Amino acid sequence: MMILGAGRNEIPAIKKAKEMGVKTLVCDMNENAPGLRLGDYNIVAKTRDPAEYVNIAKRYRINGVMTVSVESLVRTISIIAEEMGLTGISRDAASKVTNKVLMKKALKSHRIPCGAFVSATSLGEALENVKKLKFPIVIKPADRAGSRGVFSLEDEKDLNKYFNTSLSESRCGEVIIEEFIDGIESTVDSITYKGKTHVLGISDKEKIHTPNIIAMDLTFPPRYTKEMQGAVRETVCRSLEALSVDFGPSHVEVIVNDRGPHVIEVAGRAGGGLIPSDVLPHLCGFDVIEKYIKLALGEDPQIPEYALQNGVTLRFFKTPERGTLKSITGAEEAGRIDGVMKISFTIKRGDVLKPLKEDNDRGGFVIAMGKDRTQASAVADRAEEMIKFNVK
Repeated sequence: MMILGAGRNEIPAIKKAKEMGVKTLVCDMNENAPGLRLGDYNIVAKTRDPAEYVNIAKRYRINGVMTVSVESLVRTISIIAEEMGLTGISRDAASKVTNKVLMKKALKSHRIPCGAFVSATSLGEALENVKKLKFPIVIKPADRAGSRGVFSLEDEKDLNKYFNTSLSESRCGEVIIEEFIDGIESTVDSITYKGKTHVLGISDKEKIHTPNIIAMDLTFPPRYTKEMQGAVRETVCRSLEALSVDFGPSHVEVIVNDRGPHVIEVAGRAGGGLIPSDVLPHLCGFDVIEKYIKLALGEDPQIPEYALQNGVTLRFFKTPERGTLKSITGAEEAGRIDGVMKISFTIKRGDVLKPLKEDNDRGGFVIAMGKDRTQASAVADRAEEMIKFNVK
């Protein structure tokens, strides 16, 4: 199994593959990526060029290829799968789910509810095209993930201020500008096999504006009715069909209001934040990472009958915006709270803290479980209150 990416989200897949008796070929451009110490074969990639990865795949004669949540490698995986005659997301689908402009055009053409949008490659073009929209708006790089370069803008003054920052994060040199849709933001994680999509979890999301837009809390199930959850499922399935995604994991963001669900983004990979490995199994009752691996190997994942149950909260910690981290206290005590499933930190003593600009800047998280969303959120509250980030 060729696993692209060796960050913390990929580590559970590397370990699970080895548990299943599958040899792993792990690739990452970062020689210090933690997963590069865990594979049977570990390779530091030199470039982002898919041709390099194809050559590696051929050299090792791989039987499957996957990533868990690295957005930038979805197109590479589609190319490897096609070149090697393996199962995987198609090139057409991969192009649409990794470029937000192509994505929104496809969704609009299939009458999927989503906000009005324009795109731009320069500030002048943006100022002209934005006349077609109503403020407030949201600006994003067309081909990035993890909240990089995402800003909420109230007027043209904000557009002038933040446009170049957003554009600088775009690898393709284009941004998408969308009308803001008010409502409850949700994430929907699914797995698709032979064209049938299985929804594994629906959350609602709480964000902060720094002025970047950063998610700080995901709680499953969402705080709206079962009937609305059904409408969300239907909209997600229609969206995947519109984008020709008929295989593999997906992570879809929607806004729910009194007019129903509106699609914000569709990703052809799993959600980050250890969602597939440490959150979804508590909801659907089976090992989701194992299903991803079987899919990538061309096997029937044998998804059992299931009913989503329990409540789970993924809460990211609010850390000081300035100072050098001296210590983190209270984590051991918080870990003993009934319902706390995991506490993890991405910062350590001696790190210089900074304001949040993207998801990777968050200092850590707690995953809490309860019999329902209210109980799970209360457990996360207790853990968060105990943990202190001490700076100097």
